[in-house]
This record gives sequence, structure tokens and C-alpha cells, in this order.
Amino acid sequence: MKNSILIIILMFLTVITYSTPFFKQGIEEINYKENYGEYVNDSKLKIINFIPMKVQWESINDITTIETDKSLKTIKMNYESDNTNLNLIRKGNFIELSGTSEGEEVQKKLKIDDDPWYQLFVFSFTDFIFSDDKTRQYWVFNPFDLSMSKMKVEKISKEKITINEKTYDTFLLNTRLTGFMSIFWKGEYWFNSENGMYLKYDGLNIFPKIQNVIITAQDWR
Repeated sequence: MKNSILIIILMFLTVITYSTPFFKQGIEEINYKENYGEYVNDSKLKIINFIPMKVQWESINDITTIETDKSLKTIKMNYESDNTNLNLIRKGNFIELSGTSEGEEVQKKLKIDDDPWYQLFVFSFTDFIFSDDKTRQYWVFNPFDLSMSKMKVEKISKEKITINEKTYDTFLLNTRLTGFMSIFWKGEYWFNSENGMYLKYDGLNIFPKIQNVIITAQDWR
């Protein structure tokens, strides 16, 4: 009995120490609509575990599962799609990659620097939102060419947006690749300024082809 109570207390303290306020409201699953113009997909962001913190993004084409530390930096990742199953773990300034890509075995080390790895940055950005930082650079893994890319996120403004006839106060963030590649990809994200929930994206998507997509939150529980 005492052990059970101790476990419950530790779980509660862990949730409180994570810097995502919507956890405290008990929100564990958010459903999204991805509008590509010619077709529409559904996707889902789900918290699957608190100790350790594990979060999953599920779309029509793939499933990405990450494990983070208390500041929401990615430390482990699993990516699954047709004929592909990749496992990644951060060890210092290297990402160790293993698994299969398009049915072929792969094992390699990817060099990065001290900046954070935010694989599901729509989740990890909640740490950035409520920090004093105006900009932040981070790494993200590209499962299509098995590489790490450096990106930059910037706080732009506060805005009111309306989704499904409901209005929200939000933080608008701009993300882009760093350096020369910044001219080729960028996107805008809106997060609920009250609890840090990811509400909307408007920008480019690269799979299955380069095209614009608008993603909006539909419901949560």
C-alpha cells in the first residue's frame, strides 16, 4: 500500500515538473485535421506515458513516438511507416540510428551540437513558448534521407484565431531551416497562450510531395 502511494506521488510530481501546462488539465490526446486542398487526412498527438515521458504522433502515413527529458528535449525516437522502422537515441552530441529504411538495414551515427533535439516540436515547443527566449535553434530528424537538420523557431506575435467557430488567444511562431536552406522551407504555428496546446499549422509539407497544408485541432480529451 505504501509503495502504491509513493508511486502515485512520484507520478504527480513528475507531471507538475514538466513544463507543459495542458498536462495539468488532464489533456492526453488531441485530434487534428490535415487539409491539403485536394484531400484531407486525420492525425493525432497522444501522451502515452508520463514516467518516462512518451508522446506519439500518428498520421495516415507514419507513426512517430518520442521519449523526452523534463525540458521536453527528445532523447529517444521510434519512426514507423511502410517497410521502415527506425530507432534513434541521443548520446551526447551524436544521434545513434538503427533499424530498417525501405526494407534495408541501416546503422549510423549522426553528428549534432549542443542544441536541443525536438522531433515532435509541436509538443516540445510548449517549453519554448513559456520561456523568456525569443528564438531558439534545434535539431530535427528527417526519416526520408536519414539526416539531422538544424532549424530555428521564433516568437512572432500574439493573435486571436478561430477554429470551428471558437476563438482562441494564441502565440504565433515561425519556424524555418537555418542558413541558405531557410528560403526553401518555413511554416507558421499557433499555440494556445493559456495552456500551450498546438492548435494550427500553415506551411509546406514535403510528403508525399511538396505542397501547402493547413492543420487544425479538432477535439481533445
